[in-house]
Amino acid sequence: MGVEASEVIGKNWFESFIPDEMRTDIRGVFAKVVGGSPDAEYQENWVQTKKGDRRMIAWHNTTIKDEQGKVIASLSAGEDVTDRKLAEEEREKHAQEIEQLNELMVGREMKMMELKRKLEENKELHGK
Repeated sequence: MGVEASEVIGKNWFESFIPDEMRTDIRGVFAKVVGGSPDAEYQENWVQTKKGDRRMIAWHNTTIKDEQGKVIASLSAGEDVTDRKLAEEEREKHAQEIEQLNELMVGREMKMMELKRKLEENKELHGK
């Protein structure tokens, strides 16, 4: 994202980097992280850059606990997976288009076979 540490330290992460419409959900995910929920160990969400662009980040989350097992901090490492996600979506779109084309072609072939069968039946009925 091209952000200096000084641009992040001391800022409210949710207010500064999470798109408005996602803040409530992401706060919920963060609550799961600090609660030690196993389903929060890996998450993906959009982050807004200082230029206003959005990047999909894959987060690997864990907690740090004291000797009594109490969570005292969380640690999250993020990887920008935007390009990979967009490429996956594009491949999925193409796969769906190919599937639709295949269904059309198979349907056409089935109709042609049915017409051929009817022609053969018609020839047999009329002795031609």
